[in-house]
Amino acid sequence: MLSLATFQLRRSAKRWWRGASRALEETGVGISWNSFCTAFRQEYIPESYVNARECEFDNLVQGTMSVGEYARRFSSLLAYFPHASGLERAKRNKFLE
Repeated sequence: MLSLATFQLRRSAKRWWRGASRALEETGVGISWNSFCTAFRQEYIPESYVNARECEFDNLVQGTMSVGEYARRFSSLLAYFPHASGLERAKRNKFLE
């Protein structure tokens, strides 16, 4: 998956990845899908945007959305918090709020 993703990079993103992958190798982090995603997010997704999504996630309520719509919005916002992927109980509790 990582090879396919990095193959799709163009121009400045391709140059960025060449440098970032070297830096990851030099620091011993290793190049994995997770390290790529983390580095990519840090480079291309502004912190203000992530903060806004976090606020939206914290305030998410089903309201008039169907369960399916709510689940899709919940999942799309959760994608901005990869550190939460292992917190199944916390995710379940938030979903059921």
